[in-house]
Amino acid sequence: MLNESVLRSLHPFWDRSIRFLFQRPDHLRAILTLFRPELAERLDFERLQAIPRSFILEDYREREADLVVRLPYRGADGEREVIVYLLLEHQSTVDRWMPFRMLVYLTCIWETQRRESLPSEPLTPIIPLVFYTGSMPWSASREFPDLVASPPELLHLVPRFAILFLSLSETPAPRLEAAGPIGWALRAIQRVEADKPEFADVLARAAKAIRPLLSDQWRELASFLALLVTYRRPQEEHAELQNVLQSATADEPRQRELGDMSQTYAEYLLEKGREEGLEKGRAEGLKLMLLEQGTVRFGPPSAKQRAALEAICDGARLHALGRFLLEAASWDELLSAG
Repeated sequence: MLNESVLRSLHPFWDRSIRFLFQRPDHLRAILTLFRPELAERLDFERLQAIPRSFILEDYREREADLVVRLPYRGADGEREVIVYLLLEHQSTVDRWMPFRMLVYLTCIWETQRRESLPSEPLTPIIPLVFYTGSMPWSASREFPDLVASPPELLHLVPRFAILFLSLSETPAPRLEAAGPIGWALRAIQRVEADKPEFADVLARAAKAIRPLLSDQWRELASFLALLVTYRRPQEEHAELQNVLQSATADEPRQRELGDMSQTYAEYLLEKGREEGLEKGRAEGLKLMLLEQGTVRFGPPSAKQRAALEAICDGARLHALGRFLLEAASWDELLSAG
């Protein structure tokens, strides 16, 4: 069963959970087959090596999920290593800058390789993939030159590269279901916003599809489905949908394990909600204290100053402002501190 450290590593769930699943070679093979079957056939997933994500820009590291792996590619001229960069695009709105971000990421990979390689060593080919899980159709261009307002005669000077793109919402259900157990997990994601009867049906079929898996693989996908219910469906549906999962699971030990999973996830989220609520309550109390004592020292704050105080959510900074309150000479001096 997933322990608490894994649960914490999957929070925020939507940004990280699919990357967690795709780290298994069999699952990654299945997803790449959805992109390009002929490409997946040439890759040796048994010799896959994960690449650390340390080169990802700090601005994006926590907001975007991605997977970077190195593995052999069997080409027409023999075998060589390639890098697969899989960007998991979970944003609810279409980002027209996606091709630019991809160009930055590819450059970061190559720059890291250039620094760590011999001067004569060539760069490794990168296969850029975007897996879009949003419910809206992707309406923006996927070509980098379309972001550049270039005169036609200069367009050949603009960087041009291909991005393999797959939209989950626009992928036919039979293609996902044919991808095997991981395809059924993706099918559940695809219909996670459907009405309850339809989602319950997909959930039950997904639970049946993963039955033949060995314990570790079954546990990963069963955990994912249970977490999908916990994080993405209304709370009043949780008990019924978790029961759907258990009922569709064949043997009694696994049914009990699913029940334990669901209880663990519910308790974890409840505790996390309490912690976040307490932290928010402490922050609001500190703001009220600063407002009252600041008014005594400096007079009532202006609307702009009060809005600036309300916008502060960091408890450590609010504590620092409280300590600085007796030294500051005005609202502006207080609010500029920390």
